[in-house]
Amino acid sequence: MISRICANCRKEFYIKKPSEANRPNRKCCSRGCATTLRNLKRYEGIGLTKVCKECGKSFFAKYAGERKKRFCDKSCHRAWRNKHIPQNENQRKMSGERARKRFLGRKVPREQVLKQAKTISGSGHWNWQGGKSGWNILMRSNLKYKEWRKAVFERDHYICQICGKKGNDDLNADHILPLSLCPEKAYDISNGRTLCESCHKNTPTFSGKIKKWALTQGYGKEWGPIARKKCI
Repeated sequence: MISRICANCRKEFYIKKPSEANRPNRKCCSRGCATTLRNLKRYEGIGLTKVCKECGKSFFAKYAGERKKRFCDKSCHRAWRNKHIPQNENQRKMSGERARKRFLGRKVPREQVLKQAKTISGSGHWNWQGGKSGWNILMRSNLKYKEWRKAVFERDHYICQICGKKGNDDLNADHILPLSLCPEKAYDISNGRTLCESCHKNTPTFSGKIKKWALTQGYGKEWGPIARKKCI
């Protein structure tokens, strides 16, 4: 093994193979030191090497605006400020309120939301598996369904239309005409009502009870895509 001193950090390092000693990039102990040394030569006469006030590491300031920096990154600046300029409880509350006011009431335009949704939906999603999700999942998991659900809650003032219970956690937006039979009325606000979980489970169209309800409404034995076309 051959021992050398790094041309950048001046630390001793070892080279295992003698054939690597003749390579020009083996003057430094690591790639980071080699990059720093190359930048020093590239910006010689322009940049400036400074020492971080917090961690003591040297960093290279290329331009005139960076020469005023006292820290290598924001984390060191934050750590130094917390040590030397600690905040009391009132200052922490004020900084929290300022951050809350900065983001409170900020609404993203609908066009931007739809644009972002398209980029991460379908084949653009990391877990895309060829489109094996059923139509029921697709109709209940899009932005249009969420807006319909919120509109139904706001119209009914978050009150169950059967028992009169008021709440936010256990409320469901129920389709009066089932979604499986009438998909064209899936996003019709007049076809929705606010129900609590217990009242929703007692409805004749909940889960497997919808088959019996469909027979009483004259849908016959048709079930599936054919029954969905027959909308009252």
